[in-house]
Amino acid sequence: MHHSKAGEEMKLSRETIQKHEDEFNKIVEILKEAGRTNSEVMSDLTKDILFRIVETFKPLKKFQQEWVSFVLELQIGEENNPFKKPLLVIKDGSITFNNKKVLARNKKELSQSFILLKILLLYSDSNGFISYEEIEKHFVEYKLGKKKTKEEANERVRNTKKDIHRFLGIPNKHEGIKIIVTIKGKGLKLNNPRVLMPM
Repeated sequence: MHHSKAGEEMKLSRETIQKHEDEFNKIVEILKEAGRTNSEVMSDLTKDILFRIVETFKPLKKFQQEWVSFVLELQIGEENNPFKKPLLVIKDGSITFNNKKVLARNKKELSQSFILLKILLLYSDSNGFISYEEIEKHFVEYKLGKKKTKEEANERVRNTKKDIHRFLGIPNKHEGIKIIVTIKGKGLKLNNPRVLMPM
């Protein structure tokens, strides 16, 4: 009986995943028995252990990486999963989307869209919401000028939100979920889920 190459790869991958899961479970069990919380368990994992996990993770195919990531989250929680981070990340003034840098250009309409994206990432509340009034306040702080009326200010926000998708390469949706939602008459809501990052 002949085994296909794909079948052999799958068997090897499953063995690798099982080894990874067993090793991680033992570490987590020991640390939790010592009274560590989920967050402390994550911080207690040495760089060497994390390095070995990542090295195991890289050769796996995407659906296998997702499976390993899922198993890991069952043990330590999504917020501590080293293979996931928010879809949009801002750091030192730079923004990445799905691990790729979002580039701002010099033209006014493009830079304004980049500023709105920064405002959403920096100032929206824990649910991702920020009001039109708050956005307008930050636009003024970024020296984009103050609109005469509330209607004009809100319209600028809505148009700039469209420019984020047009000029910055941010899609309207990620896996069926709208990334930036307009809340009629109130403001914008940013959906920024933690996602498995490309390795």
